[in-house]
Amino acid sequence: MFSPILFSQILVMIFYRFLFFFIDLLKIQRNSFYAFLKKGLSREISLKKPIFWSNTKFQIIFFSQYYKLIPIFSNPQLAIYQSKTFSCKLYVPVR
Repeated sequence: MFSPILFSQILVMIFYRFLFFFIDLLKIQRNSFYAFLKKGLSREISLKKPIFWSNTKFQIIFFSQYYKLIPIFSNPQLAIYQSKTFSCKLYVPVR
């Protein structure tokens, strides 16, 4: 059987391996999200076709290259402190 000291050292080693793995997952997720915000969001908005109403001559055309993201909180720490989601508002100009 394991001695208590050896067992605690094994647990600490497992914990730190999990912690480093978890930090890597967060880094990968953040990088992927930033790449989506820089390129993917504009591309996805541009794929949206204009909206037409058949009974009128009214249409909405999206200008995806001019979108703006406006954060609600100034930083993520403030959102955490106030128990809120760190989010932002998306504005897309239309004609």
